[in-house]
Amino acid sequence: MRPLMIDLKDLEYLLVVSKTGAINKAARQLGLTQPALTRRIQKLESQFDLKLLDRQPKGVKLTQIGENFLASSQRLLAHSRDFESEMRLHKRGRSGTIKVGIKPGLDDLFFTESLIRFSKTYPDTVIRLSVDATPALMRQLSNGELDFAFGAEGYSDDFGNEILMNQELSFAPLLEIPLIAYLRTDHPALSKPDIETVLFDYPLVGPSPPLNIVSKIEELHKSRGQNFRVPQVLADDFNFAAKLVARSDYWSAIYEPGFDKLRIYGSFTSLGQNSALPPITIGIVQRKTWTMSPWASELLTIIKNVAKPWII
Repeated sequence: MRPLMIDLKDLEYLLVVSKTGAINKAARQLGLTQPALTRRIQKLESQFDLKLLDRQPKGVKLTQIGENFLASSQRLLAHSRDFESEMRLHKRGRSGTIKVGIKPGLDDLFFTESLIRFSKTYPDTVIRLSVDATPALMRQLSNGELDFAFGAEGYSDDFGNEILMNQELSFAPLLEIPLIAYLRTDHPALSKPDIETVLFDYPLVGPSPPLNIVSKIEELHKSRGQNFRVPQVLADDFNFAAKLVARSDYWSAIYEPGFDKLRIYGSFTSLGQNSALPPITIGIVQRKTWTMSPWASELLTIIKNVAKPWII
């Protein structure tokens, strides 16, 4: 089967048609005649054997297939623009663009310092950063919105089932970072003798938890004859979690090195490492077909140096 030769201009024309809702308006905007634009759209439909537009008395509208087609087209056009931009930078002897994702909390841990060091060597490289939970980063990677990400493997959904990593993606363990539980300094749990166990009588606020942490906490609750769904408030924002913990009986967990930052939101007590909160393994997640550029490789080298205390 011969590969399809796609003219990106046709995709751009379809995008303008979808925005204007009329062939004649789109043609004027594009500087084409209406028959010429109609032929380009018809060519696109014929090429893929798809009906992309519904012709209506007062204009045109994307079909359901057309909407899906346009969404994919927009990703392709974005990749094309990135490619052209990077090649222009290469021609001028400059660097390109790195699209990277990180879990919340990793910015303060090592990423901010790594970027500062990286920018001194590659001042013209553009960094597009996405801070989100690993499942969301995996979706962005699959859609081509990211080059690579720092995330954790083995996430749980709302029912405790594992969210499997897309087969197009790979995970390479890199860091192991300890977690600590924390609560406000006047939390009622602090007056109880068995704080580690009693803590789980109180609600938890935290980011999307890796499956091993879900399993540990679930095991502890089952041993006490309790049902548990973690966390009670799911928030991939450590700042929000800290504010909620400061004003309520909620408790949360954070990367151990990041505890000092919490003091700006209130007075907290660290319970140190808890048997129900094993260290979290952070790795590099990327598409298996993606080839790391020299400047992305340099960024990774700097990150490994900054995050050396937690390197596996």
